[in-house]
Amino acid sequence: MRCFFVCINFYIFKMDIDLRFAITLRSLRKAKGLTQEILAQRAEIDYKYLQKLESSKPSSPTLSTLNKIAKGLQMPLVDLIQSLPKDTDI
Repeated sequence: MRCFFVCINFYIFKMDIDLRFAITLRSLRKAKGLTQEILAQRAEIDYKYLQKLESSKPSSPTLSTLNKIAKGLQMPLVDLIQSLPKDTDI
């Protein structure tokens, strides 16, 4: 089981920032037991846009959108950003 998480973490590190955010956002949302619809409502963003942010080809959210998502997840913006895996190659 440990190898699985190590391998997944390595794979995430090698992805671009938008895809790393998409995976992190989906994980945080599910960990809080929220559907995309509920999080979009709480964050006051369009449901289709949230779907796009969590997709395999995500767009880059603005700082304002990140702040809304953090509020929807009931966490500080800094915690949301710090939850992203670090890319050691930058």
